[in-house]
Amino acid sequence: MAVHIFRREATYYWRRRTPRALAIFTGRQHVFLSLRTTSRVMARRLAAQLDAILEDAAMLAENTDLHLSRSQLRQCLALSWSGI
Repeated sequence: MAVHIFRREATYYWRRRTPRALAIFTGRQHVFLSLRTTSRVMARRLAAQLDAILEDAAMLAENTDLHLSRSQLRQCLALSWSGI
């Protein structure tokens, strides 16, 4: 399993290429979020959960006529992340 985290200074970040179904709506090739942690173990857990959320959103977008704006996608990931 690929881990999509990297560390900038002391904080870990998550970055993923936006799935094609979502990239059409957002106009962005990557999704980038701060994980707000300095722990590598916690960052890996959060990244795995965000990966699953992003994949679910991509499958939903592929199977429906879903039109998400950048802010709606960011809000969806942020709300999901805050509930983790």
